[in-house]
Amino acid sequence: MIKLKVSLLFLIISQGAYTQSIVSNAGEEFSSSSGRLSWTLGEAVIETVSSTSNILTQGFQQDYLNILNVPEHFNLDDLNIYPNPTRDVLYIRSKDHLQICILSTDGKELQLPVEVLNGNYMINTSALSSGMYHLNILKENQTIEFKLIKL
Repeated sequence: MIKLKVSLLFLIISQGAYTQSIVSNAGEEFSSSSGRLSWTLGEAVIETVSSTSNILTQGFQQDYLNILNVPEHFNLDDLNIYPNPTRDVLYIRSKDHLQICILSTDGKELQLPVEVLNGNYMINTSALSSGMYHLNILKENQTIEFKLIKL
């Protein structure tokens, strides 16, 4: 009887150790001269391993950008798009010169005013109806497409 209880207890504990959990939906990225930290809540956490100088949490990183199509050589490190979903103004920050195009879901290009100041792009989206749009960004002859949601 004791062996059965111990076996059941071991089975319950071992199942709990491998259960994935979802925390929430949020994330951010921070960089400094000493390193870079990218975190996401809402990822499935599997295991944490640590040593005296490092901590590694294994999971499935979920970026806060909704990316539809990314060529492998397109660098997203210096591209920041916020807020998405948006109400009136969409901001895009980049170190590089960008060409920005917003398309409706049926593929029609929409002409929206874009202001540029020191690598900061401001797109006035107040004229758009609520719904989903495609945000295409052209950088160095490469195009990346994002899903844009207008509230």
